[in-house]
This record gives sequence, structure tokens and C-alpha cells, in this order.
Amino acid sequence: MATTLPNDKRAPRRTGARSPRTQGRSARVVAAVMDATVETLARSGYDALRIEEVAQAAGVNKTTVYRRWPSKLELVDAAFRHFAAEGEVLPDTGGVRSDLIAFFRARALRSRTPARAALIRLITTERGNPEVAALAKVRREDHLGRLMTLVRRGIETGELPKATDPRLVAETIAAPIYLHTLHSGDDVAFVDAVIDLVLHGAGVRPAERAGRRSTGKR
Repeated sequence: MATTLPNDKRAPRRTGARSPRTQGRSARVVAAVMDATVETLARSGYDALRIEEVAQAAGVNKTTVYRRWPSKLELVDAAFRHFAAEGEVLPDTGGVRSDLIAFFRARALRSRTPARAALIRLITTERGNPEVAALAKVRREDHLGRLMTLVRRGIETGELPKATDPRLVAETIAAPIYLHTLHSGDDVAFVDAVIDLVLHGAGVRPAERAGRRSTGKR
């Protein structure tokens, strides 16, 4: 049976108003636990990660962690969501090509963080674990969703044909870039070349391609 992440991400129910001081302390606890989760994950891997170890590294009681994140899967997912959202704003440069390039360059900078390194290690070494596979799927869909937003913007502005499939374009750009990055590291020239190649192909309408084949033109 496939492992799925819980869809309901609502915070635990609380009663009464919370003071700014309490809210600040809560934010510090969350930040400490998220840092500790990533550090422990990078050191021990997913299978060996224990919530008790994370709590000790964060300097909090294990019940504090369990109250917010009842399972290891939820805790690790929360950590990746926390760091994925940190400082990530979709670029709006005025053009789909420059938006996509800015997006990947910003991701390259974040890939040097401990959270990104832990995620890459997790996916490449423990993908056989159903829970890790579920985490990887969620992260992939989140990433593709952001790329699709940029592609749809290009369609709306007329830079890309209305018939463009946003998911196909996003997947075709993302797959070679991340495979290349995984094996060869960041390569700005390669990223730019892939984006240009895919956008050029997306800009050629199917009818035009069919016409070229029937006339023998290339």
C-alpha cells in the first residue's frame, strides 16, 4: 500500500488568546526543531531518525515535538516545507524565459543549504522506503507546481501558444536540469540552454510541425 502524507495541515487546536511573547517562543521552538530535524536527517538518514534524538538536539521535550508532529513522516515533511518556503518567492521579471532562469538560479543557491543537501541525500539513498517515496513525490509536485505557474504566466502574456501544456513544459525543463545538477553540480550555461531549447520547442505550434513534415522542410 502506498504511503501518503496527511492532507489536513491544520495547527493543533488551542484555546484562549496567545500573547506576543508566547507566539515568539512558539516560533523559536518550531525553528529549533526544524533545524534539528534536518541536521539529524543529514547525519543519520530517514530510517535511523528518532524523534527523541531530534527533541534532544533542539533542546525541547519530546512531547513538544509529538504534540505538533505525531509521526516521523509528518515531522520530516514539515521540515522540508519549512525550508522550501523560506525566502522562496516566484520571480516576476517580465518574461517567461527570464522568470525560469531566475527560478533555477535561486534554487541553485538554496541547494547549498543543509536542508537541500539532506533532501537530496534522502531521495538518492533511501527512495526505496515508502515514506521517503511519498515525501519525494510531494516535493516534486510542489516544485512542478511553481514551474507551471511561471509557464501559465507565459501563456497568459502571449509568449507561449495557448495550447501549451504547462506540466509538460515544466517536466521537460526540470528533469534534465536536476539530473545534470545531481551528477555534475550547478551549471548556469546548461540551465539556460535547456530552458531555451524547451521554450523554442513549445513555441512551435503542432500545425507548423505537421506542415514541415508534409513538405519535407526542416
